[in-house]
Amino acid sequence: AHYLFALCLEEDRPADAIPYLDYAIANNSTGMNLQPVRMGAMEVVRLEQQVPRDSTNAGLLQSIAEIYGKMGNTAGAAKYTALVARAKAHE
Repeated sequence: AHYLFALCLEEDRPADAIPYLDYAIANNSTGMNLQPVRMGAMEVVRLEQQVPRDSTNAGLLQSIAEIYGKMGNTAGAAKYTALVARAKAHE
């Protein structure tokens, strides 16, 4: 489950990661606190729902990049950082 939720997050599929996060939390024999990752994934899902309506909102895109960065998801953070740069270029 850990590998699958990490892969989903890396591929910017946070909604797909949540069931694997839930499973990993419920069956966590190592005692790793995965709640912050789950909360971050839920927040990214919420923010990504706004992107189609406002795809040039640099603040929105930056928020997603920061959440991914806090999770240690460098690929997701880099994707949204690039989108921030592109949005700012269109301002």
